[in-house]
Amino acid sequence: QLRASKLPEALPVFVLTADSSLKGQQNWETGQQNLAALSSNSNRRVIQSTSHSIQIDQPQAVIDAIRAVIQSARTGAPLAL
Repeated sequence: QLRASKLPEALPVFVLTADSSLKGQQNWETGQQNLAALSSNSNRRVIQSTSHSIQIDQPQAVIDAIRAVIQSARTGAPLAL
């Protein structure tokens, strides 16, 4: 399904990956990379010391990512963080 997806070229896409999700899960890592590759304006961060529930374990990481996406969408500037 990812391969068939078409997004606007510079749509801001921010992928947050829990470090615990990557342990021994190469398919998960590849999937996360593929998500980030859907847009030329993407950013991917591996969040340390967190479970799959990043919004609970590391809420500031989620807040920062949301703010970066909003800023990029408003200004047309590349994602920053």
